[in-house]
Amino acid sequence: MSNADPQPENQRWLDAVRRAKEAGLLENIMTRQASPPTDDEDATAVMRLADHVRDYVLRAEDTSTPYLKLWSDLPHPVPSELSDDELAILSHLATEAEDWRLRVRCLDILAIRETGVARVNRMVNMLVVLRDSLAQAPLEPSDFRTIDRAFAVAGYGSSVREVLSDIEALLVQRAMTSSNQLEHVWVSQHLRENKRARDRASEIAESFDLRFQERGERLDGEEAAEWFLLAGNTARAHDRLLEVILGLQRDAEAILADRDPMTALTASHLAEVALKILTRIPVKVRNAKGQGALLDQLVALPRVAGKILLTLATPHRTPQPDLQAIREALTENISEADPNTAVSLFLHLMPLADVVLLRAAAEQSTEKHGFLRRLPRANLERDGRTSAASDPANDADVYGVPATVWQQMMNTYRLMVTSAVEQVLLPAWIELRNRHAITLTDFIQMANHSGLIPPGRERMVGRALYYGFHGDFLSAAQLLAPQVENLLRYHLANADERTSRIENSVEHENGLSTLVESDKMDAVFGANEAFEIRALFSSNGGVNLRNTSAHGLLADLDAYTPFPFHAWWLVWKLVATEFGNAERDATASANREPADPPE
Repeated sequence: MSNADPQPENQRWLDAVRRAKEAGLLENIMTRQASPPTDDEDATAVMRLADHVRDYVLRAEDTSTPYLKLWSDLPHPVPSELSDDELAILSHLATEAEDWRLRVRCLDILAIRETGVARVNRMVNMLVVLRDSLAQAPLEPSDFRTIDRAFAVAGYGSSVREVLSDIEALLVQRAMTSSNQLEHVWVSQHLRENKRARDRASEIAESFDLRFQERGERLDGEEAAEWFLLAGNTARAHDRLLEVILGLQRDAEAILADRDPMTALTASHLAEVALKILTRIPVKVRNAKGQGALLDQLVALPRVAGKILLTLATPHRTPQPDLQAIREALTENISEADPNTAVSLFLHLMPLADVVLLRAAAEQSTEKHGFLRRLPRANLERDGRTSAASDPANDADVYGVPATVWQQMMNTYRLMVTSAVEQVLLPAWIELRNRHAITLTDFIQMANHSGLIPPGRERMVGRALYYGFHGDFLSAAQLLAPQVENLLRYHLANADERTSRIENSVEHENGLSTLVESDKMDAVFGANEAFEIRALFSSNGGVNLRNTSAHGLLADLDAYTPFPFHAWWLVWKLVATEFGNAERDATASANREPADPPE
């Protein structure tokens, strides 16, 4: 930051900041009542810069450029492009604004523009404001990104680490005493994510353990187990995890006792979550505690749920919605909803493709235009390269569907995805992203609580979903494609499907194109879900994101197509949907587990 500004100019911006403050222009745009005065250009400039700073996307894990514009084509500058006048405004906002969140962000941006001792001093000032505010202010979801950012700058010296120590102590206190139903869990998770408070792990574990014993909340039990592990008390951790699993089992069995098809899938999901947690408890520990049969008992629950759904559920077809009406109603609904409801609205806004209806329409079209549908086809890329060729009249069936019918299904599917993304989902995402803050930890926890995501893949899936939420759909799709392959392999193998082959005494894992050929795809994942996965990630005539990403065929221009966005939305939708593997085989599952998983 330049210090060459003359004193009168500095006073000019201080006065402008104070006038903006008195006029109520420094309030958050969501709560601000005042309108900018047309005759006070400086106060208006202050207001606009404050709004721009609030709108920056904070990526705490990126220590080099943590603040980015929400949209690349927005006119306002990123921190590295701020002028001396704008930096002067930020300097005054950092002391005059009543919003502590704005002050923290201004100080952080100013620190980025400094070097040496000046940068360290700015960092310390930023952390002091954060510390003093955490001591008394309630936390909002977006605050956890700021907390992650604070811990990310620990390398700036002892003075920074001293204030961070105070912040850590305040957060530990909140984790152990907060009366908020979820805040104490969120704080605990962020402390663990940032590898903080390890020296107080035993104390925090006992606090969560006491809550768990009093209230029986699963998240409290899981957090107690995590902290017991960090404290080196493996036995207590296994005890708590086992209690959590048994609680999930009881809840699932109680739901299934009602034999209600509307809740049977919930029971299946609870069993799947319990099975996921069970992999963290070594077999010898289960046997020692008299729970050697627990795996078989849990595996049986999704089968029971599946039978209830098959015998009692009735088919339901969701008609294609009026896209314009949905788009008009969506903005208001998402804007007014709480974060959880807004996410649910976004993920359930459009149904999955109905494979039965798609096939029926394709068969009708093929019959009506039979000659045209049977002509050979070639897929051309932007550079004129032929990437695929087919002869529908002579090609083998695709997933049991005649090649001519399948090609027509793919054509219709591409049009459906394009229409849904451009007319509904993309505008909805913009509103969701502008109105609600969802952190990387939130997405990791979604993946962690999803029965669909295999153990040990939660962070990668969560990070991919986080990238997409912040607009990087191409990176999200490239990360998600191999994870989709892995989850197919995991659940198909648990259903006793062979997912590898042996050649010359070496076992090779089957790739995605082989996995999706499995006859158990529909039974394990659902017919519509299996179709979407095949059409998006691996299919003759489909989008084939797995192949294009694995072989480096995705280019910058692909970011402007609807398919990476739809892949991101689809996986998030599947992660948030209760999943139970009705085909899960106890013997197959047990054979794939390590006898004694690493602690």
